Amino acid sequence: MKKHAYLIIAHNNWKILERLLILLDDNRNDIYLHIDRKSDLINFSNNVHNANLSVFHEIDVRWGDVSQIQVELLLFNAAYCKGSYSYYHLISGSDLPIKDQDEIHAFFDGHYPAEFIGFSLGMTCDNRINKIHIFPRYQRIK
Repeated sequence: MKKHAYLIIAHNNWKILERLLILLDDNRNDIYLHIDRKSDLINFSNNVHNANLSVFHEIDVRWGDVSQIQVELLLFNAAYCKGSYSYYHLISGSDLPIKDQDEIHAFFDGHYPAEFIGFSLGMTCDNRINKIHIFPRYQRIK
């Protein structure tokens, strides 16, 4: 059986995160959840019965800061050290899948070992990404 690791970075929208965990709760998945250190640590283990859930609450994540990369590396490292996965999905706690787990796994099984990294040429730049921000950890971005 090919397993998937879902790496989730969350800081708010707890109802959406709760729904996300329920939708990912499948024995073919392991879930690695990081809740921003600035946020209250909430127990979501009651929502996950089939997937293995690992929760982290270590990093104060700031937009545009190296802390975003640090939390990604923490999650990738935790998943890599724990098991062998066919796919790693890095998502936010505000994302929801638009397909069920059977369809998602069938798609990736049918395309294994292809890698999927997406971007859009039509992306628009807002003030957060078209300017250089010095010391973003100490700034409040509007």
